[in-house]
Amino acid sequence: MIETGLFPVINIFAAYIAGIVLSPILLPWIPFRAFATKGAVTGIVVTVVLNFILNISLMENISLGLINTSIASFMMMNFTGSSTFTSLSGVKKEMKYAVPAQIILFSSGIIMFIIFKLLR
Repeated sequence: MIETGLFPVINIFAAYIAGIVLSPILLPWIPFRAFATKGAVTGIVVTVVLNFILNISLMENISLGLINTSIASFMMMNFTGSSTFTSLSGVKKEMKYAVPAQIILFSSGIIMFIIFKLLR
């Protein structure tokens, strides 16, 4: 059995893998145009699968899901300038909405996680 203190570490590592490995591999098959959205999709899928396997409580699942989604989205967004799918104007347009959304997701996930740990 995995120690429950390692669940956040495992989740965050999985989010990095989702953004760095899975998203580029699945790039043509993920249905959205923006790379940040493609990364968010893989982050959500990895979070749902991993938290189902680890049997995490609902509040911790939601908070780690928000954190993982923002991390995977940010890591995938790093590939926007290095592919033939994007242009400079498209990257600027994507970053205008993606970076604030990632900051909001990450900070709300951290706040929820801290509240969950304090209430438990």
